[in-house]
Amino acid sequence: MLGRLEPTECSATNRLAPRDPYVVELLLALCHTVVIETVGGEKRFSASSPDEAALVSAAAFFGIEFINKQHGTVTLNDKFTGKSPEFEVLDVLEFTSARKRMSVVVREPKSGRIRLLSKGADSVMLPLLASGQAEMLRLTEQHLEDHANDGLRTLLLTQKGIESGAYGEWSERYRRASSDLAELEKKEKELPNEIERLMGELEQGMFLVGSTAIEDKLQHGVPSAIADMGRAGVAVWVLTGDKEETAINIAFACELFDTRTNILVLNLKSHPTAREVLAELKKSGKAAGEHAPSGEKHALVIDGEVISVVMADPELQIALLELTQHCQSVVACRCAPSQKAQLVQLVKVNVKGAISLAIGDGANDVAMIQAAHIGVGISGQEGMQAANAADFSFAQFRFLLPLLLQHGRNHYRRMATLVIYIFYKNIVLCLVMYWYLFTSAGSGQRIYLEGGIQAYNVLYTLVPVIVYSYTDRDVSDDLSFKLPQLYHLGVRKAYMSPPVVAQWLCEAFLESLIIFYLILPTMMLPAGLAPMSQYDRGPTASTVSVIYMGDLCFASVLVTVTTKLLMRAFTHSTYLYGTIFVCFVLWWGSFAFASALSPLSTLYYWGAQYYTGMFFKVIFNVQYWLLCWLIVPVAALGWQFFFTVWQRTFYPEFRDLARECEYLGLDMDHLARWSIPLTQRKLPLRKDAPRPIESRRWTGCC
Repeated sequence: MLGRLEPTECSATNRLAPRDPYVVELLLALCHTVVIETVGGEKRFSASSPDEAALVSAAAFFGIEFINKQHGTVTLNDKFTGKSPEFEVLDVLEFTSARKRMSVVVREPKSGRIRLLSKGADSVMLPLLASGQAEMLRLTEQHLEDHANDGLRTLLLTQKGIESGAYGEWSERYRRASSDLAELEKKEKELPNEIERLMGELEQGMFLVGSTAIEDKLQHGVPSAIADMGRAGVAVWVLTGDKEETAINIAFACELFDTRTNILVLNLKSHPTAREVLAELKKSGKAAGEHAPSGEKHALVIDGEVISVVMADPELQIALLELTQHCQSVVACRCAPSQKAQLVQLVKVNVKGAISLAIGDGANDVAMIQAAHIGVGISGQEGMQAANAADFSFAQFRFLLPLLLQHGRNHYRRMATLVIYIFYKNIVLCLVMYWYLFTSAGSGQRIYLEGGIQAYNVLYTLVPVIVYSYTDRDVSDDLSFKLPQLYHLGVRKAYMSPPVVAQWLCEAFLESLIIFYLILPTMMLPAGLAPMSQYDRGPTASTVSVIYMGDLCFASVLVTVTTKLLMRAFTHSTYLYGTIFVCFVLWWGSFAFASALSPLSTLYYWGAQYYTGMFFKVIFNVQYWLLCWLIVPVAALGWQFFFTVWQRTFYPEFRDLARECEYLGLDMDHLARWSIPLTQRKLPLRKDAPRPIESRRWTGCC
C-alpha cells in the first residue's frame, strides 16, 4: 500500500524532475539495495528483507520498474514515456539499527542534478525534515496512524536536492572517514563515529514525499501458537520494530491483550523525562502488585526511546523488572536489534530461574537470538540469517508448539525422573549396607553378592527406567495441545528442583531403614524346614546366616525400587512390565548360577563360595518370598501410595483433573478456560539485581 503526497512548492533544486506526480515510485525504484537474479530464465529480486523487495515491486506496478544496477548505474523502465532512464548512484548511506533509515545520492540523467533520496522509520525521519511542511506533515501523520491501526508496517519517504559544490566538499570528507580504520572499527562496534555523523549531516533539511504501508502478514498459526504459549504460563514478550499501534494490534490478535487487560503505554510523548518514567514504573508496579491476587490482568507497552532511557539507569531497570513481574505480557515497539538483545539480557541475568527463549525470523533478530539461553530461527521470507545464528531452526512458527507442549514437556519430565531415580536406587542399596555396618559395630563383612553389586546398575535396574523414559506419558498428545496449562508444571520446577531432590533423598533414607530393620528381626526366626549349610546357617545352627540376610536385603531393594518406578509411571505398558520381569529373572538366575558354581571355577572365589547351594534352599522358604515380594515393599512404599491417593482425591493438581476427565470422558471446557494465577507464573528477582548487562553488537538490515 502506497500513500503519495504532492511535493511542496520549494526551490527548483528541491523538485525531482522531470515528473513530480511519480516521485514516490521513482524514489522506491532507486532507494534500495535490491539485486536482480535470474533463476531458470525468471527474473527475481534478491533483497535484504521482503519489505524492500515489495516496495521495488510496488514501484514497478505503478509504472517505474527497476531493471538493473551495474557499475554504479541504475537502469529504470518508465512505462509512462516508454524510455529507460539511467541514474548514476553516487553514494549509498546504508541502513543500521541505530540510524533506522537508508539513503542514496543519485545524479539525474540529462539535467545532471544531484538528489538525496531517503526512506526510514517516522521516529527518525520526522526530526530531519525541513520547516514549512506543517500541512503535509499533519496529513502524513494521520495516514501513518491509520495504517498502524490497521496493523501495517510504515515508512516515510523524503528527498532533497544538493548543490554540486556542497556535495563535492561533503563527499571528500565522507571518503576520508570511510577509509579510516579507526572510524570503521567504531562503526562496527556501534560507537559514535565520523562516518555516521557525516551521513546524518547530509540528511538534514529533507522534504517529505510520502509514506508507505506494508502488511506484515503472520504465518499460519502464529496467533494461536503465541496465545497457547501464554496459556501455558510462558511469559511472552513481543519485541518488534513496528509502530506502537501496530504492535498493540498484533498483541490483541495473538490474545496477549484482551478487553479486560490494563495496558500501560510508556513513551517519551507521555513521559518525556527519566524521572517521570521512573515514577510511572513504580506507581504502576505497586498498583499491579496490589491487584495481582484478584486476577486482574496487566500489560506493558514500551517504545525504543524509553528503553534507551531505562538501560542507562540501574534504578529504572529494577523498576521495569518489578513492574513486569506483575504483567501478563510485555510489548516493546520501535526496538533496534541491540535493544532487543538488551531486554533479553536484562531478564536473563536479573530474574532468578528464568530460561529465555528468543524466536525471530530476520537479520534484525540475530542479536536477540544470540543473547537468549535458547535461540530459534524461523527460515522464511526474511532470509536465513536468523536460522543460521540460532540453536534450532523451523520453517513455521507453529512447529514450536509440539516441541514445547508435547515433546519438550514429556521429555523434561521423563529425564528429570530418570536422573533422580538413578541416584535414588543406588542410595537405597548402599544405605541398607550402611545400616548393617552400623548394627554390626563397623564390621567389614560384605553381605551382598559381589556380582550382584556390579550388575545392579547395568542389568537388574537399567532397562525398566530406560523404557520409562521413552514411553511414559501422563496425558495424551491431543490433550497436551488442548490444555497447554499442563506445561507450567515444568516452569514451576515440579519435576526437578532442590525440594524435589530432597524429597527423593528422604524417601530413599526411610525406605532403606524400613528394608533393613524389618528384615533384621526376622533373622531370629527359625530358618524353616530346609537344611542349611555351614555358610547359610547362623552360629546357633537354628537361625540363618548374614549371607542369607544380605541376599534377602538385595532382593527386597530390587523389588522396592522397581515398584517405586511403577508408582511414578503414568503409562503401564507391556514393554515396561516385560523388562521388569526380565530383570527379576536375571537376578534370580544370577543367584542360582552363583549357588551352583563348583569350587574348581574361577568365579567361585569372587564371593560365590558363600552362596553354594543357597538358592535351591530358599526357593522353598516361604519366609523369604513373603518378605521380598510382599511385606518389605508394602511397608516401604505403602504409606507413599496412600498419601498419593489421598492427595489426588482431595487436593488434586490441574494434571490430576485433566487425567481424570480424559479417563472418564468428561467435558474439559472448564479446564481449558482456567488461567494460571500470576502468583504461580512470576519468578523472583535476584538479590543483587540489576546486574550489569554484557554489551553485544549487531548491525541489522531493514
